[in-house]
Amino acid sequence: MMMVLAAAFVARAEAEFNAASPSELNALRKGGAPMKVMTYNIRYSAGDRNSADNNWEARRDDLGNLVESANPDVAGFQEVLPDQRKWLEARFPGYAFVGDGRNADRVNGEASPIAFRKDRFEPVKSGTFWLSETPDEPGSKSWKAAFPRICSYAVLKDKATGKTFAFANTHTDHRSEEAREKGMLLVIERMKEFSGGAPVVFVGDHNCLEYEKPAQAVAKILKDAMYLSETPPEGSWRTFNYWSYKEKEQTIAEALAKPVRERSTSGGKSDSKRIDYIYVSPGTRVLGYRTIAATRPGTNLYPSDHFPSVAEVVIGATPAEPYFVEAPGSAKLVFDTSNAPDLRKWTEDKFAPTICKWVVKLTDIMASDGWEPPKEILFQFVVEPLKSAVNAPAWASSGDRKVSLRVDWFRENLDGEALGCTIHELTHIMQAYWSKGQNKDNCPDWAVEGYADYIRWVLFEPEADGCGYVRNDIKKYHYNDSYRVTAHFFGFVESRYPGTMKKLNAALRDHTFDNGKFWQETTGKSAEDLEAGWKAAIWYNIRQ
Repeated sequence: MMMVLAAAFVARAEAEFNAASPSELNALRKGGAPMKVMTYNIRYSAGDRNSADNNWEARRDDLGNLVESANPDVAGFQEVLPDQRKWLEARFPGYAFVGDGRNADRVNGEASPIAFRKDRFEPVKSGTFWLSETPDEPGSKSWKAAFPRICSYAVLKDKATGKTFAFANTHTDHRSEEAREKGMLLVIERMKEFSGGAPVVFVGDHNCLEYEKPAQAVAKILKDAMYLSETPPEGSWRTFNYWSYKEKEQTIAEALAKPVRERSTSGGKSDSKRIDYIYVSPGTRVLGYRTIAATRPGTNLYPSDHFPSVAEVVIGATPAEPYFVEAPGSAKLVFDTSNAPDLRKWTEDKFAPTICKWVVKLTDIMASDGWEPPKEILFQFVVEPLKSAVNAPAWASSGDRKVSLRVDWFRENLDGEALGCTIHELTHIMQAYWSKGQNKDNCPDWAVEGYADYIRWVLFEPEADGCGYVRNDIKKYHYNDSYRVTAHFFGFVESRYPGTMKKLNAALRDHTFDNGKFWQETTGKSAEDLEAGWKAAIWYNIRQ
């Protein structure tokens, strides 16, 4: 079944591309034609010679069939011994293979070869270097690495488009944390040299989790293709299976709903890790992404102790220029969709007009003596794996006048909470409460977040009834519980004492807010009395 799904996944792009009209085809080629890239650790042949189930001869045909069904244009393999490379070259005669073995003779030992279609790509240059303090010395190793480790690369020219890109493939050390980190930094440095400024696809078994230092070093210059996918990424979260069969895999979608450190189980022998990656240069479009947890037909066995990952990409796509909007009498708004070109139309048709309207409104609603509204605000769609837990779809940097919008979350919530979430973060930009330094006594978090949710749920989208759950168990809530609870309380106070929220905003911004005095001076009642009235009003309405 998984074989069929994999074939369907890659066939979809081919069908769409082949069915394109001449004008659509030209448009595709202007930015680069769709291309499937793969990473796959095939498990070295010497590792399981005594296993009747997992020895190379028993599994290689199924592995070859899996690769064939995925149908990559370019693939990076890891743990490839000379006998395996010979077999792969014979099995896939339409591909050229480049990359040396890691031993000093450049032939023996594991290799991380790159295979590319001969009929589509023309090699410009290729090479292999060692992840060591002497990277041009064959067989060298450093930083307590268990074995010599290498990176192979190829600079390829697409015959159909004339565009050039670099493809790099590595397998970092499995034991030494220092070797993984420094080896990855070396790859990044060398990448700048061999790519010559061309777009890069970087794949491999990196033996690290996404929040660890090697992955974070790469994430500073490249983007994890899984997070860029314009369609929901499919398949298994784990890429290392440790020969351990699971009847039900944790899907990528299920993993992404968890905090980042709870998605994978760490440890050398863990069978629930995502350690194989496909990275791409900024501006590259990722049309789809899948990790294929395919078993060998009729068994609970796998072709390798890793699963292959495949991404469908458009290399060298011209990044969209930022979209600019002038909010009348207010700020210049910049919408950067370069990481999410598929969201450009939504941004222009719905997102930008709504935000523009509310920037104007908030400039009036949140005005106070001495406050100057921002002259420019940036709304940027970003790929942020470490903020991919469900509680961080967006975040504001008030000092930079920037709202970061997590691409994967927004794609799934365009008709849901996307606009409201942004209004909350926009409110933080307009608050500018920390321009004088943060003061927890005179600018408490509960009031800051409660005010932002008041703007969102009470003023922007009251019909959503986002604070309505408070009515279900009002006895357990208090006015300073923050976010929606406090927003509900603020809405009550403003309805009884109009103008209170404008005064609250000014006091928080000036850091003159005193919880013991503010409510008494503004409404004639203490916060506790107001809370009692709030709860009584809710209880009365419930009983009606």
